Amino acid sequence: MPNTVEIEPYGHHGNINTSFDIISPTGQLNLNATNRGKKIFEDNKRFRVEVKIHGYGEVQTEVNNLPNPPSPQPQPQTKKADQFKAEMGNIPTLKTSIETDKLVLEAEEKSKITADRVAKALDTEGKRPTYGYIDVSIKTNVDRSSIGEKEAVATLKFNDNSELEVKIPVEVEGLPVVYLHTSIKLSGALSGREYEVGENLDLNGMKVLVPFAKELKADGTWDAAAAAQLVYVEYKDLGVADIKVVKKGTTTEFVNNSPITADMIEDGKIALEVYKENIVSTDSEAKNRQPIKGLKAKATAPALQGHEVAKGIYS
Repeated sequence: MPNTVEIEPYGHHGNINTSFDIISPTGQLNLNATNRGKKIFEDNKRFRVEVKIHGYGEVQTEVNNLPNPPSPQPQPQTKKADQFKAEMGNIPTLKTSIETDKLVLEAEEKSKITADRVAKALDTEGKRPTYGYIDVSIKTNVDRSSIGEKEAVATLKFNDNSELEVKIPVEVEGLPVVYLHTSIKLSGALSGREYEVGENLDLNGMKVLVPFAKELKADGTWDAAAAAQLVYVEYKDLGVADIKVVKKGTTTEFVNNSPITADMIEDGKIALEVYKENIVSTDSEAKNRQPIKGLKAKATAPALQGHEVAKGIYS
C-alpha cells in the first residue's frame, strides 16, 4: 500500500475544502484526484479507501488502479481448405482412355475426368459432416491425346469461402479392347484373287469387328462382363486400338504393302493374324489373336534337287 493520505471535505472551523474531489457528489471515486498537486491514486497501484461518515460508522473499500489486462484476441480459425488439405492423404489414380477422332466410342465419354468422379475419389460426401458441402469443379482437364501417367487439376470450394486446388493423378490408357472377335471382313479385291510370293499385299480392304468395353467398375477398371460396344474398325485405324497384323503365331508385324514371303504361305493361304497384346477380359476363352481367313496364295518352295514343289491352293 502507498502512504496514507487523509483528506477532509471540511476543515476544523467548518471551512469547505474546495480541493476535495476524491468523491463526486454522486458518490463515485475520482481516480484522477490530486492532493497538493500530486495524483493520489497513482497508476499501477492498489489502494484501500476508508470513508468516515459522522454518525454512520466507517466504510472501507479497495481501489484498483492497475491497468486493465488486454482483452483476449480471438484466435484465427483454421480455414476448411487448409484443414482438408492436411487431412486429405493420398488421392487415388483415376483411369481414362485416350481420345481419338477415328472412332466414336462410349468408352471415351464414360471415362472422362469429371467433377463427379473427382468428388467420389475425394469422398466429399462422406466428409460432409466435417466440412459441409464442398463444390468440386475441374480447372484443368487431362490431356488424353496419348497414353501415360498425367494429372488433372480440380478446384474445391468450401462454405467458409476458402478454396483448394488439388492435383488429381490420372492414368491415360489405350482403348479398352475386351477381346478380339472372329469376324474379319475382306473386300472383294482381297478375297477374290490369288496372290503369289513376291507380290505386295495391301490390306486396306480389311476391317475387324472389335468389342470395346464401355462401362467402368466402382474400382475404376473396365467391366469386361458388361455388354461391349461392337465396332468394325478399318485396317488403317487398327493402330488406334493398338491392334496389329502379325505373322501367324508370332508378334512380328506385317508391314502393309510389303511383299508376300514364302514363310507366310500355309496350305494355300496367307497365314496372318490380327493381334493385341493386352485385352480387358481375363476369361480363358477370350482371345487376343484371330486368324485372317480368305487370303489365298500359291507359293513355290525353294528348288529341291532340281525340282519345284507347288503347294496346294485352297479357296
